[in-house]
Amino acid sequence: MEPDHAIHILERVVDKQHVYYEPMDVFSLKIRGSLKRKVPDYCVLQRSVVITPTMMYVASPLMETSNRITRKYAADADRFIRVKFSDEKNEGVLRNMPGNRAEAVFSRVHHAMTQGVVVAGRYYEFLAFGNSQFREHGAYFYAPTSSKSADDIRISLGKFDHIKTVAKFGARIGQCFSTTRKMRNSVILQEIDDVERNGHTFTDGVGKLSLFIAQMAAKELGLPNPFDDPPTLFQFRLGGYKGVLALDPSIQKSEVHVRPSQHKFVAEYSGLEIIRSSALATPFFNRQIIMVLSNLGVSDHVFIRKQQNMVNDYENAMSDEQIAVQKLRKHIDMNQTTLTMAGMVLDGFMKSQEPFVMSLLMLWRSHTIKNLKEKARIAVEDGAFVLGCVDESALLKGHMDDPQSRLDATRDEKLATLPEIFMQVDDTTKPGHYKIIEGLCVLARNPSLHPGDLRVVRAVDIPALRHLRNVVVLPQTGERDLASMCSGGDLDGDDYMVLWDSHLLPKIINVPPMDFTPEKPIETEKPITSEDISDFFVTYMKNDSLGQIAHAHLAQADISADGINDPVCLELAKLHSQAVDYPKSGIPAMMDRELRPKKYPHFMEKKHLPSNKIYRSRKILGMLYDQVQLVDFQPQWENRFDKRVLEAYDLDGSLLQRAEGIKVAYDEALRRLMAKHGIQTEFEAWSVFVLAHNHESRDYKFAEEFGRTVSALKAQYREVCCQSADSSGVADWSHLGPFVAAMYTVTAKEMEAALCECQATKTVAGQQVSARTMDQEHMPLISFPWIFASELGKIATSVSAAHNSELIQTPQGPSYGQMISSNILRSRSAIKESEVSVNDELSKLDLSLTNPESEEREETTEKLIQNKGRYAKDNQPVSPNVSMHEAFEDENPYEMVSTKDLGSEPLKAHISNLNPTLEHGSTLSVTTAEDCNMTAAAKLHREELSDARIPPTQLFTPTTSTSVERERKTINLSEQQGHEVVLEDREPSILDKFTSRFGGSPGP
Repeated sequence: MEPDHAIHILERVVDKQHVYYEPMDVFSLKIRGSLKRKVPDYCVLQRSVVITPTMMYVASPLMETSNRITRKYAADADRFIRVKFSDEKNEGVLRNMPGNRAEAVFSRVHHAMTQGVVVAGRYYEFLAFGNSQFREHGAYFYAPTSSKSADDIRISLGKFDHIKTVAKFGARIGQCFSTTRKMRNSVILQEIDDVERNGHTFTDGVGKLSLFIAQMAAKELGLPNPFDDPPTLFQFRLGGYKGVLALDPSIQKSEVHVRPSQHKFVAEYSGLEIIRSSALATPFFNRQIIMVLSNLGVSDHVFIRKQQNMVNDYENAMSDEQIAVQKLRKHIDMNQTTLTMAGMVLDGFMKSQEPFVMSLLMLWRSHTIKNLKEKARIAVEDGAFVLGCVDESALLKGHMDDPQSRLDATRDEKLATLPEIFMQVDDTTKPGHYKIIEGLCVLARNPSLHPGDLRVVRAVDIPALRHLRNVVVLPQTGERDLASMCSGGDLDGDDYMVLWDSHLLPKIINVPPMDFTPEKPIETEKPITSEDISDFFVTYMKNDSLGQIAHAHLAQADISADGINDPVCLELAKLHSQAVDYPKSGIPAMMDRELRPKKYPHFMEKKHLPSNKIYRSRKILGMLYDQVQLVDFQPQWENRFDKRVLEAYDLDGSLLQRAEGIKVAYDEALRRLMAKHGIQTEFEAWSVFVLAHNHESRDYKFAEEFGRTVSALKAQYREVCCQSADSSGVADWSHLGPFVAAMYTVTAKEMEAALCECQATKTVAGQQVSARTMDQEHMPLISFPWIFASELGKIATSVSAAHNSELIQTPQGPSYGQMISSNILRSRSAIKESEVSVNDELSKLDLSLTNPESEEREETTEKLIQNKGRYAKDNQPVSPNVSMHEAFEDENPYEMVSTKDLGSEPLKAHISNLNPTLEHGSTLSVTTAEDCNMTAAAKLHREELSDARIPPTQLFTPTTSTSVERERKTINLSEQQGHEVVLEDREPSILDKFTSRFGGSPGP
């Protein structure tokens, strides 16, 4: 047998998580598909093991985003292995026990760290650990060769001789092991000064980069619109530098400006590496922040009402498409899966009850309700969760101790002198737009335990900062930086929660913050060795008490009448800060016995404790916990697949066979990921809405890291599919469209066969049982075609349009739903301002209204552009997203029928039952901007619209601005080619979604 074939069989054994008592049975496993795996250039096949007190669990290689070291030594990729030290399966992390009862366990860890481990006959020695990896008790090991050892690799990383603290030494080496994407462009490095005052560094961790480098970074990350609308902040590594780089339009070419606070060590490597970019996410409360806000005077009814509304909305979203889309857009997760799901709903897959989409929606609800129950994760729609940076213009007002930190200062005094922030974020109600936040806000950072951790600030508009989007900009003026006041944060990659919901503004504002100055670290005069780092690794595992301190604080705050102001809570808050710094300071936080809770509230679910150690909480967290009932997740396997996709093309056998072969490989890769992380269903893995995993990392960090892994997996198989379709990319729709339909078809056929087996029976031990069990272990995977979610939507909506129109053309852009969803965060190439003046935009598009039956009739702007009670008046700002349909009443059905592919030729369309202010027979001469191509058919029916829950304004959204001049009876949109629209009586038709954004006509 070939070695590759043998390895593949063993990997299948691991992936199946099945115990084979007869070794020869493994040879009966079916091996389908190619044995070779193509890995993207920014990824690596990473080997890993988990060492418990009694076992060593070897995992099959998984594709992960690479780091500087695994890229540099790519030829030795199979010699790097991740080692994680854990308690026995399902028991979580290793913990110390009183009386040194766990000493033997930690001796086993120490032996592995200092003497190495042997896996499959190969010896591996300790190399280093990444910073987040270290907190989860993991490290990299390396199998040395005759010419290269782990010491050789560490020496090549840079110069660390100046570091005298073992903990910091290990952390700086770990900086090289952050998962990053390497930039192909070289950069011109320039160092600029930090802003320091009163012992505080206001620019701690913040540098700058040019627009060109931002565009190149966005392209490298595979983001949409990398050149027209790149992110404005990037977390990075560059040699010995780390932190964030903010966009500065004044910087030219390939320049990157860094500061001394970002420089940690000298390294020969000078390439720019990107960890992540700025993006908008919805902020969610946790129990700590709710406890702090409640103690600062926010009414309990605010939290109860928000949670109940959230529970009701998610229940209604399972049957109401409009509510589903609204909540998916509002409650954006860090991986932005909800935006993809919103596109699926808008493309009609919820209406057709498509099994994968409905399963995702059910999971989304179950995952959200579970987090509400267990963590009080209440979404705050009037808020944002974003990266922070500094105000380079120095125009924002900073914090002043007098009166903000003065104990006798009144609330009004503090409100009058609040520090300022700038914030411009995506307007999720208007795809392609941003909004500038103004007014009072709450600024916070996780974790928040002290009453001074939450800061009330004032958001203001600073024109000089409008190039910064989806970040919170903090001042560089004042007596103390805001970042350090928020739980001891900085600006080198910390996320901040900004809330502008007026109901959440506390009565007690800006309590003097805790002093987060860390203790002086323990230094050594002798050179630090790998043995020193290994010793510290084990010591950290023994003394890591961060979780215990946080739990003790929560329990004490709940049981005490003083809440978080209880002296014990204040002491625990200090200890918690010390525990957070432990990985860099080397000083452990030791929690005395008197600080440990005697009892725990019921909402903390300490099920291992006797009943006399549990009490029923009557405070806000107890009430929130009791209010929520868990919702079980059940995949919707029995739903029918969408016939719009199944019937879109005549597919030949070779196409189906190629798609089936790739599906086998994709399914295996996904199952391998699920097995490694203890994830039960493919829906959890695909969406990263994971209900349960093997506790290898905390939920937030797990979602961030696993999200990157799944994204890389999807990108890998998208590329494989594009190549198999004889397509160089998604633009070649003539090849890709049929192949995506083939992917969907083979998935549907596999599920159909499985469902038949579930209904059939077989005889086992004389009894009739189902031939197949309908559970995740035995049912086929169906997520494969959904790595092309936008393309599936395009096929489905095109078939709908073709069914109701004689015009059938090849789509050239994304599906309507995916376009709308992605535009929320990314598509802004044609719109750069949030509002435009009517008179300023008269020259942009000409849509002339002539009414032969009523020439004298005055069509006011208020009646011509009307949408849900919003009116645009002459000489007043008009939203750039005013659509053509907004000229008519929302409830009126209309019909547009394209007669031919126009290009620059006139387009004629018929519109029925229009607003009474427009007479039948009126002619509208429409001219569109270049990217607003109206060469397609769209029909709307009142009943269909009611079912779809999609307002007409979402069906046609020009990218350019709209304005009206009353005297000319003109709606101006552009000065390019003209199209004619004739108004006349017609019977209403059925709904087909149509958008002008990206152009293209519906059709398979």
